[in-house]
Amino acid sequence: MTGILPSHEDKRTYVRQMFGRIAPYYDVMNRIMTFGLDQIWRKKVVNLLHPVNYKQYLDLGAGTGDLAREIRSTTPQATIIAADLTMEMMKYGKDHHKSTGIQWVVADAQALPFSSDIFDGIVSGYLIRNVPDIDATLSEQRRVLKDQAMMICLDTTPPGYSIFYPFIMIYLKWIIPLVGKLVSGDAHAYRYLPESTQKHVTANSLAEQMRQTGYHSVGFEKFQFGTMAVHWGKK
Repeated sequence: MTGILPSHEDKRTYVRQMFGRIAPYYDVMNRIMTFGLDQIWRKKVVNLLHPVNYKQYLDLGAGTGDLAREIRSTTPQATIIAADLTMEMMKYGKDHHKSTGIQWVVADAQALPFSSDIFDGIVSGYLIRNVPDIDATLSEQRRVLKDQAMMICLDTTPPGYSIFYPFIMIYLKWIIPLVGKLVSGDAHAYRYLPESTQKHVTANSLAEQMRQTGYHSVGFEKFQFGTMAVHWGKK
């Protein structure tokens, strides 16, 4: 597979434009690619967050707002902010899903437009792999968290070698781009997904970056044959 990942300097613009193009197809492609399991994984993230009514939570890299809506379903009296770099993704989520009670903000995860120490928890789904600077993104989330509040992120992770490895590679390199082209007409975007997964930091490395950034009680869980991980840590 020809390398398509942009340079560090161009990644922010590339990612914003790419997700803007595929916004109408993003939700259905997530369901197809994960066989519907992404909805279960998001519930797992919110269960780990354990949100409480009348507290304030941030869904960062919210896309169409799946995690924000999951928090809303469990804590209808919480304040929920969904922030994303791509306006088209958030607009699609607002227009095509029941998203009442959610505040939408265009924001760069590396330079958040929020005061320090204001959130009781932060969640993200498929954010970390797409940012140019992981350390800056982790630092910004820690800055806006209250003391002892938790950050939880769900993302793909490079699969280690196992008996399933050849089949995972076939699925990532060939099946996902083909399905992406058939559904969205944008094979390029769905070649980016497997390549960015393979070149993403490992689950162990991300946990160490979180510790180095100042999080404590850091942990993670891998699943789906080692291709997905949930990480968590506290300020």
